[in-house]
Amino acid sequence: MTSSFFNISGNIDKYLQDLFNTHFGTWVYPETSQDKVAVLLLNDDVVDGALNGQWPATYKFHADVLGDLLDHQPSAVFIDFYWMNQDKPGVEDLLRTLNDYKDAGIPVYMAAPSNQWFESFWPELKGLIQPVSAHVNLDPADFVSRSYPQAYQGLASGAFLIAEDLLQMPLVESPRGDMDIFWGTAKNHKNLAWMETQAKSDSSVLNSLKNGYSTVATDIPYTTTVFVRDLINPKDSSDETQEDLSNHLQGHVIIYGANVTGVQDFIFSPTRNILPGVYYHAMAIDNLLTWGNGYKSNIANITALFLTHLPLWLLQILFLVPLSIAFLWRGKQAVIDLSSLPPTNNKILSFLADSGAKLMPSLKFWAFVIIYVFIICWYQYAVLDLAVANWIGFVQLLGLGVLIGKLDFVERSINLLKKACSSLKVLIRGKSQ
Repeated sequence: MTSSFFNISGNIDKYLQDLFNTHFGTWVYPETSQDKVAVLLLNDDVVDGALNGQWPATYKFHADVLGDLLDHQPSAVFIDFYWMNQDKPGVEDLLRTLNDYKDAGIPVYMAAPSNQWFESFWPELKGLIQPVSAHVNLDPADFVSRSYPQAYQGLASGAFLIAEDLLQMPLVESPRGDMDIFWGTAKNHKNLAWMETQAKSDSSVLNSLKNGYSTVATDIPYTTTVFVRDLINPKDSSDETQEDLSNHLQGHVIIYGANVTGVQDFIFSPTRNILPGVYYHAMAIDNLLTWGNGYKSNIANITALFLTHLPLWLLQILFLVPLSIAFLWRGKQAVIDLSSLPPTNNKILSFLADSGAKLMPSLKFWAFVIIYVFIICWYQYAVLDLAVANWIGFVQLLGLGVLIGKLDFVERSINLLKKACSSLKVLIRGKSQ
């Protein structure tokens, strides 16, 4: 469970974690924060239309977008752009809009390479915007974005700082380290009303295991999405349209980002979806608002672990002891005495009775093992808040144990050792004589 030759076990753990997330996500991940986070997405329609093909956009344009957004009273705004135009066209409008946010008590966060860069490049935004890191973690083995950093280059990450401010609990410097993102899989009914999905061919667990978890699609996002074009230029200005926009934006944490041709800002999610990078931050905020300090990580929840007064490695060894005892007990079971069964002349009933009597102990044994392993996994996920890849090893270990048992590996190894010892004794006696 803790060692891996050529990192094979580690990659299998991540693969199984992704499978678990994709096929069981709707069962284990609550949707309590799905209506608290929304993405405001700027796409090619706006670049070709309102911006007349100009990119990057002027700061006056961003000021107009943020001004329209302010009318819908979000709870916080995360600007997922690097504003690096040194000419700063329209900065006066931007400052006025950000002052309006400050007066309304709505915090604004902005992606920045570092705090030093922000202070030297944007001194006029000090006190109006909180700089945060928008760094994306990529797994070097398969480029899937499974984890979210607490900080990068000394700058707190966007999701951690936003959640910390909203929940009023320490998250940026939590000793639990980076977060393993659990990707929401429940359907977002607000998006279903106008988005189309691409069906995946390997939608079942069995197909995923049989064919390999490799199908990629662009599915309907879990996070509520509003396009900038619909915010700045709604089809009509009726009260109903504005109410619908407010239903998507009011009281939400808004991540304002882009999906523009030529700007390679995409992430590969654990559910095998390719999405604009802005959704990575949205899902991380969703996780933190849902779980708080109990977010999933490679480090156990210290509060829960202290209740046992044991380090995690020792606790996991204790988890394995009952399994070991169960397998040893099963190996010592006596052969069932079928003579105690009531006699019958019916050959079919007799066969079924014999088969049932032989199978019953085995069924009881495997029922115990499966239930026990399920409880272990649930405890580590729900109580210790460990990421799936950290406890899925119990399932693999059980499978390895069954394989070793079927091959009589232990018995053969012991017999081989006994033969080697006997041969050595004979050799020593021969030499002594």
